[in-house]
Amino acid sequence: AQKIKEAREQGDLSENAEYDAAKDEQRDIEARIEQIEQILLTSPGVGRVHAFMIVDLDNFKSLNDTEGHVRGDAALIYLAGLMKRHAGSEVVISRIGGDEYMLFFPERENICGILEKMKKIQDDFADYMKEKYPMLDISFSAGGVKQGESDDFNMLYRKADVQLYRAKERKGCIEIN
Repeated sequence: AQKIKEAREQGDLSENAEYDAAKDEQRDIEARIEQIEQILLTSPGVGRVHAFMIVDLDNFKSLNDTEGHVRGDAALIYLAGLMKRHAGSEVVISRIGGDEYMLFFPERENICGILEKMKKIQDDFADYMKEKYPMLDISFSAGGVKQGESDDFNMLYRKADVQLYRAKERKGCIEIN
């Protein structure tokens, strides 16, 4: 992603730079998934609850279409910074494509604490967008789940995706089941 940003800023976005950045992003996603799977494998048992969230930006395409991809990329970078700052150092965070991110909260977090952190990220991002782009209606929806006893990464992802679509129906909501 950084290579694409630099190339766009210099006006020289070659197919190779875009391909390399996509490969880098894919490796990051794979590394984060492996990290989550390792946590799930090494901390099984009754009473251990992890949570998995998917974040998606509503109407984000309007920013890229009206202000350009460099500004869209800057907004995504800002959001990633908010996630890192507010979610905490033990949370696994990764961009999973476009304007979607995943966050994996280890067992030390309770659902109320996770909701508070997600709401803080959502509110701070809304303030940023209103300040920078008041004419655009871009919001933040998130869906998440607590880990069931036999849930692996794929099951967590599928369940969180269902919650995300519920949240997106109401636009700008956070749903955790």
